Amino acid sequence: MDRLTFGGNIIETGTESFRLAQTRARSGDTTTESSAP
Repeated sequence: MDRLTFGGNIIETGTESFRLAQTRARSGDTTTESSAP
């Protein structure tokens, strides 16, 4: 992963990942994790 992000810009949008939300919806997990600072 370090080769993919080296020299690139990472933009944190502050929103929950669509894929993560879909996975949680399928598994029935409704807990949310706090975002890292």
